[in-house]
Amino acid sequence: MMQIGITGQSGFIGKHLFAALEADGRRVVPFSKEIFETDAALDKFTAQCDVIVHLAALHRDPDPEKLYTENVRLTEQLLASCDRTRQCRKIIYTSSVQEDNGSAYGRAKKACREMIEQWAQATGASATTFILPNVFGPGAKPFHTSFIATFSYQLLHGEEPRIVEDREVPLIFIGDLLPYFQRAIAAKPDGVVTTERIPIATTIKVSTILELLKTFCSYR
Repeated sequence: MMQIGITGQSGFIGKHLFAALEADGRRVVPFSKEIFETDAALDKFTAQCDVIVHLAALHRDPDPEKLYTENVRLTEQLLASCDRTRQCRKIIYTSSVQEDNGSAYGRAKKACREMIEQWAQATGASATTFILPNVFGPGAKPFHTSFIATFSYQLLHGEEPRIVEDREVPLIFIGDLLPYFQRAIAAKPDGVVTTERIPIATTIKVSTILELLKTFCSYR
């Protein structure tokens, strides 16, 4: 049976994907963030994986340089381990609509995507990158994963959320995102490198979301 690894398995998307794959009867290789601390631990993980969904990332940090270098480091380590163990034949990666906005996070996601694509082309493996809009849903971590989770947390704790930039935001619900991963995992490795922009379910202004959340909270 195909064995699937998920880096960042304990994160927002990772938890939902892990649960969905287990419900499908898929075999998921256990992962924890400590695996990245030694080559031996990482090699033990990648040696068991036919497919790896690479979700591990640093999403926020006050130091832009750290935000960039840490994300690149994680991807470099993963690819080096895959080269050593030669088991993984497909990597599925998540990038962001922020790729071209000039931010440290966006630049890091783009750099990591390009590294994975180059690895796949050099080894004959498959690589699929999903360019994600903002993902929301249950289990999102306030001040980390989703501004909707942050606003919800603040309102529930009697705080007034602050809008930094009232712009239109592309959104997708986590439950609508998971089938894209499931289909990509199920597809046989074919040595093809692809990038897919996940369709936006809706686009809505930040202020509109905040007003909706305030309305919901008023019914508590």
